[in-house]
Amino acid sequence: MKHKLVRIAISVPEALIALSAIGGGIALLAGTYKDGVLIEAGGRAQFPLAWLQQTPLSDYTIPALILTIGVGGSSLITAMLVFTSREVGVLASIMAGLIIAGYIVVEVVMLRQAVSWIEGLYFGLGLLISGLAAYLWMVEDQAYRSRVRRLFDVAGNTNRAAGDSCTERHAQQLDKNSRLNHRRVWQVVSYGDITGSFTTEGTSIVHPDNTASFSGRDTCTCTVAGKSGTLMWNFTGTQTADGSFQGQFFNLLGTGDLAKLHGQGEFQGQGNHWTYSAELHFDA
Repeated sequence: MKHKLVRIAISVPEALIALSAIGGGIALLAGTYKDGVLIEAGGRAQFPLAWLQQTPLSDYTIPALILTIGVGGSSLITAMLVFTSREVGVLASIMAGLIIAGYIVVEVVMLRQAVSWIEGLYFGLGLLISGLAAYLWMVEDQAYRSRVRRLFDVAGNTNRAAGDSCTERHAQQLDKNSRLNHRRVWQVVSYGDITGSFTTEGTSIVHPDNTASFSGRDTCTCTVAGKSGTLMWNFTGTQTADGSFQGQFFNLLGTGDLAKLHGQGEFQGQGNHWTYSAELHFDA
């Protein structure tokens, strides 16, 4: 609820600025020049060309385009993205707010005039939008990383018997879900009858309610019942919001003395504690 209010506080001024900037820019572009003065469409405002003497501009076409497309367009797009709760809308709102404030700064500096109340208002709103969007991004990103970190401990088959030597993570935001590609190497780990060095590679999808699904592949240079070789198997599973998980492993393929080992099994647990049961057999 709190984040929803922040999104509204971002999107409402963005929408108002978008309408104002697009309308003002179009009025400038549709205006007419008379005696060195741009008369805005509708005759509501006048802009003397003399104001541009200290700038590289010869008329108000470029400022009007920037106001319409740069300020108004960016504000309109980000307002819609934030309303639909798209994560990219938060980062885009940071940029949109800076564009608004930057436009005012450049305008005041180039025209070398005193700051009007409307310019001060737009500048303040631009900073407010950027500030709120930055806050929202940091809060939601921290929560996202927390969910990903907890899931990684599950999806990586974490029974830290002898040591975790190397971990690689590649996280990606998918709309409201979080996708994590992970790789983990375990050295000299013992899982009951299976002992050896493990490498886990997989993909996890974390949902907004902290439930998740994961799948991947384990590769083990290990010893099973006194026989050594390389063993590979696939795994898949799900996780509930409280961190408990369950799944299956299957498609065992071996090399060396483990070439004739086959079987499948199940696992379950919570956090770093888990158990498994399996039916393993060597072909004759």
